[in-house]
Amino acid sequence: MFRAQKVGNDIYGVKSNWKLESSLGDTAESGFRHNVHYHQYFHGYTEVRVEKPNGKYSIQRIYTEDWYVQKLTKRQWLQVKALMLILAFFAAIFYCFVMTRSGFEGNLSRIVAIPGFISVILLFLLVASTIGFVSLKRKMTWWEQYSSTNRVDKFSLFSSVMLLMTAILIGLNCFFGVESVLKELLLASGVLLSALCTFFMYLINKKIDYFTEKNCAILPEGEKHLIL
Repeated sequence: MFRAQKVGNDIYGVKSNWKLESSLGDTAESGFRHNVHYHQYFHGYTEVRVEKPNGKYSIQRIYTEDWYVQKLTKRQWLQVKALMLILAFFAAIFYCFVMTRSGFEGNLSRIVAIPGFISVILLFLLVASTIGFVSLKRKMTWWEQYSSTNRVDKFSLFSSVMLLMTAILIGLNCFFGVESVLKELLLASGVLLSALCTFFMYLINKKIDYFTEKNCAILPEGEKHLIL
């Protein structure tokens, strides 16, 4: 339940007549809304309006919701991070290597060019997302867990689909007359290997479970609002 208490200004510096104060004492919701991305990024944070010695106010944001932790031992956690990083870099580097080799007509085919170029962009985004994923600490905020998992899921799956399409089109290009079908199939196999790496990343990430751990953050004195 909430009880109303008159105050001068709210946490956002907007004049108001009422403050909703939680029975818990530290997670009141003002009803004021920022943009969606702000609430996603700071989901689970508590904003505290702290008065300075000079009478002015500052806003402190402290994460107060439960921490998200991968349901893995520390050794498994490190192994997963290393494996994901290796797979992402191998897929990207090996794909660029095989697709820049001379003597393969699949590298010059127009029907291969479009999915092939999109694959490069997706692999770049996947590598960047994987670096962000492995750089996170063991305890994660809601946004860190949500965004890192979502990005790796999305870019690993999209990359595997586009790489598979590129490999298929390289194979189909053989029917339009090439000097060596065997060489083109080897090229397609190389691209397919990169696709398997990215799809394996998708499967690994999907199988990771998470549990929550109580957050013992201590909030300073001041007007408090939980961001949801």
